[in-house]
Amino acid sequence: MNIVNRVLVILVSLIIIVVAGALLLVVLDLLTPVQLATNNWFQDRLTELDNLSGPEFAWAVGILAAFLVLGVFLFIAELGSLGTSKSRMTVTQSELGTVTIREDSVRNIVNYEARSISGVIDSSTKIKEHDNAVAIDCHATIEPGQNIPGLTQELQERIKATVEHHLGRPVSTVHVETNVKTTSSRVR
Repeated sequence: MNIVNRVLVILVSLIIIVVAGALLLVVLDLLTPVQLATNNWFQDRLTELDNLSGPEFAWAVGILAAFLVLGVFLFIAELGSLGTSKSRMTVTQSELGTVTIREDSVRNIVNYEARSISGVIDSSTKIKEHDNAVAIDCHATIEPGQNIPGLTQELQERIKATVEHHLGRPVSTVHVETNVKTTSSRVR
């Protein structure tokens, strides 16, 4: 998720916290509608919440408390994710500066290349950087009836060539694990 979306989720979570908290204070009689709203129409709506009793009171408290907890959870989750930096790999380093790439970008390159091979349905990848080389673990879901040794060799060669081309760094290993996609039901 990009930064704009994250900021929007943080703002929405703050709105949920403020609104749910204020309404909960009105329902619990800790705040009066007059203290919360200057508009008569809004005060009338809040007065309805202020006069709840019995099961309606319990439902209102439960729902508003749930929204309050949801807002706090969203806020903490999104605020925490803003501070986490994605793992990066150094592509080149010179007197001009350093060029890096996110590991998830390398994974996207590998998965795109893998899925472009006939017979590969889907793939997921793990990237490890050691010394000056890259090690790749690719889990590929393939169509039934494929020549697995031939397909995995093609996967290894193309993934290695693609990553070395894009990163300009050697690939030490490409481990491929396959899973053959089977249908769950048979026609009889």
